[in-house]
Amino acid sequence: MLIPLTFQMNPTGAIIMLTALFYGTQYGGTITSVLLNVPGEAASAITCIEGYEMAKQGRGGAALAIAAIGSFVRGHGRHVRLVLAAGPLTRMALEFGPVEFFALIVLGLSC
Repeated sequence: MLIPLTFQMNPTGAIIMLTALFYGTQYGGTITSVLLNVPGEAASAITCIEGYEMAKQGRGGAALAIAAIGSFVRGHGRHVRLVLAAGPLTRMALEFGPVEFFALIVLGLSC
């Protein structure tokens, strides 16, 4: 719904805004998983098991903090790996020809 807002932004700012929205919605699912035992999305289903039990024991704040800190640490690890892999992946993608593009299209349609 907010993609049209990014049309007038510079590309870097637009990608940052969209990724921030994505991570915000992912953590929003954690809140309902811990406090209500209702996963907001599939990624939060496991959080229901431990987080809701902690909330029933009066430790809901601790469960939310653990989920937030774990998400933060894991997210930074992913970003570091992405930055390290971006250069080689870009060089490889620039060598793609018609055959490779066709294979990617077939893979995308079959998935």
